[in-house]
Amino acid sequence: MATTSPRKSPRKPTPSRKNQFFQRNPSSNSPTKTKPAPLLKKARAPQRCKQCPDHPLRTSLDCLHSKAYGALRRAISAAGIECPERASATEIQQLLTRRNGGDGGSRPGTTFSQNPSTPVRPAATQAMSSPINLGNRAASLDLFAPSNSETIPSPSVANTSTLTRTVVNHNRVQYTQTIDPALLTPAKESSGSGAIASSSTPPSSTPPRGAALLSTPQTPVLTLAMTPQTPALVDRNAVIKTPYGCISGLGCGTLPWMVPRTHPLPTFLKEESDATARFRWAIPPLLNRLERLCEQTGCWMYFGALTPDGRHKPFIHFTSRRLLDEPNEDLLNDLHCSMARTFSSIQLARRSTYQDLAAKNHDANETIKAKDAENEQLRAEKDALERELKQKQLLLEQLDGIEQGSSNR
Repeated sequence: MATTSPRKSPRKPTPSRKNQFFQRNPSSNSPTKTKPAPLLKKARAPQRCKQCPDHPLRTSLDCLHSKAYGALRRAISAAGIECPERASATEIQQLLTRRNGGDGGSRPGTTFSQNPSTPVRPAATQAMSSPINLGNRAASLDLFAPSNSETIPSPSVANTSTLTRTVVNHNRVQYTQTIDPALLTPAKESSGSGAIASSSTPPSSTPPRGAALLSTPQTPVLTLAMTPQTPALVDRNAVIKTPYGCISGLGCGTLPWMVPRTHPLPTFLKEESDATARFRWAIPPLLNRLERLCEQTGCWMYFGALTPDGRHKPFIHFTSRRLLDEPNEDLLNDLHCSMARTFSSIQLARRSTYQDLAAKNHDANETIKAKDAENEQLRAEKDALERELKQKQLLLEQLDGIEQGSSNR
């Protein structure tokens, strides 16, 4: 009898290397995708004037449309010097220099000392690109310089009674600027005007404490006024721009409170249904804003309103959390009762007004009806008189005919 070997199970197919590659965990050996680097923001190029020749920077004196050039033009106009219409800043400064040379050169008691060992230090903050006292911006003073540091005038400039200073514009470009000493004379206004005043300290007088940080005696120095605000800032704060007027009915204590409107006033809704729908749509967001404001600031607030059609409806009122938590409840009760009496009197007055108007309207209608009846009676009498007149005219015609017949016989 032949023996048979045990039957073996079929061999399972082994996955190929390609299949094994696709069946692997992708997080184990799969290459990670590299994210592109974020784009770097390019620095904004300096703006240049498109109207002036050579397209200078819009913040420099070379541009005839810059604020610095406009301030220089206003300064030379105030000095009473005739200047061509499109003169450059260099020509204007030369005119100022000639004017100063004709007035007698350098002023007595004012000397310019050079200190070659002390370098010129630019302003610590952003310096303006216009001369001192020519624009709205004040010059940035270098308060971090040593006590013996001062502006170094060049020899050629010192002979023409001018100053030179190194300024840095917003593009961090450093250049030398010529300043007329006439512009550094003390202003005629009082020192409380808040602007940067300039003066020349005589040799015998003691320099002020603020000037000791900037210069030595017998040197034109820049002194700061003690008021915290400049006149330009005061004027901007005093003049409130109100293109839409101020909110009416607003006060602070016993005085009115002038708050400018942010939007123009809408038109009045004549239809009462439209006004009521608008009120019901706008009052929930307003109450939500009031609640958030009271919760955030902890203020006392009581708000009351009545719908336009609220003839027989109670008024809407809101009380802040802090006012509700007051230990003396009589204050809130008195406030609520006074508000309720106010709205009740308004409702009664509204109803009484409607009743008076209805009574007057009824009386007017009755008067109109009486006048109409009287007019009808007068019209009937007029028609009767017209008929009687026609009958009398016919009788007269008949009598005339009879008289003519008798005369012919």
